Amino acid sequence: MALNWSWTPKQHRDWALKRAKGRNFFLFRHGILMWGGSMFLVMACGPAIFGFPFRVNPTLWYWTWQTALWMGAGMIYGMFVWHMSEKLYFEHGGGA
Repeated sequence: MALNWSWTPKQHRDWALKRAKGRNFFLFRHGILMWGGSMFLVMACGPAIFGFPFRVNPTLWYWTWQTALWMGAGMIYGMFVWHMSEKLYFEHGGGA
């Protein structure tokens, strides 16, 4: 089963502006900072500060591991979004 994603003219214009800033900027900003940072706050800081959904005893290793984990996951997420957005951009007449 294939994903049937739509791509509006507005999304096309928005992506053209984002891609003009470059892939590395996109991966850092949208992948690592926005997605990875949000996940870090919820998944690492939540248990350490509020004890929700479980209580952890944060150590230096805990913070180092969680930072590396969510930065890496954010990079992978950013690469996936970049790839899919580029695919849709070119399928709908981008770069022509």
